[in-house]
Amino acid sequence: MANNDIIFARGLTGRGLPGKQADNIYNDLRLSRYGELQTQALLGSKLYPLADEGQYFVARNPTAGTGIADAAAQTSISDTAPVAFMHNNDALGGKRIYLDFMRLEVTAAGTAGTNLRAAFKVDSGNTRYTSGGTALTVVNPNMDSGSVSVVDQLFFGAITAAAATGSVRQVYQALCRTVIPVVGDVYLFTFGSSSSPATSGMVLEGTAQLERHIMCPPIVIGPQQQLTFHEFSASQSAAKSFEITMGWWER
Repeated sequence: MANNDIIFARGLTGRGLPGKQADNIYNDLRLSRYGELQTQALLGSKLYPLADEGQYFVARNPTAGTGIADAAAQTSISDTAPVAFMHNNDALGGKRIYLDFMRLEVTAAGTAGTNLRAAFKVDSGNTRYTSGGTALTVVNPNMDSGSVSVVDQLFFGAITAAAATGSVRQVYQALCRTVIPVVGDVYLFTFGSSSSPATSGMVLEGTAQLERHIMCPPIVIGPQQQLTFHEFSASQSAAKSFEITMGWWER
């Protein structure tokens, strides 16, 4: 409304995530229940606004304190043998998955492995998951929200997958350890941060436990797309095991 050149802007209160709108369509402003204008600033350093609207999710291994084994001789990266697999089952044009973090804690060091490396790939097309691994438990940390994740397949461990498509992209790879892992090591991957981690200068060799923070670029998994995580060690002859926790949001 306009009166004497004063414009009064009004919007709709929406604590929950509103419905999607097509591009180039006029739409109502979105307000909080206290009248503040909701903007993309809700993607700041704290993620509570995303959890408050019910769009933040966490996944973990099913049994606390019990690790999940990788392949027995995972000595190189293989598209058909990822260690983690995530699939976005939303319809085309639907929600995207924005990775926040992945935390791995070593519960078994394996045998003879050196130069522990990790890599992340994204791919399109039908799900490539075939068999193996352990299904992770996905929860919404907001008890007031009934929102369910668009992830229909999330596995960790000794996985068998179909061959990658011609669209596959390796987004990132990193060296985690130069020697065999130590039970109690923690490898924390964070995605899309513009600040340097406090532990960037940690020594990667030796027998002391290591907590390593590895910065990764943003990774976005669109509808009917998938993520594969690869972890491998030169000369490994027996499986390592990890506890895993992941976090992401969907919009």
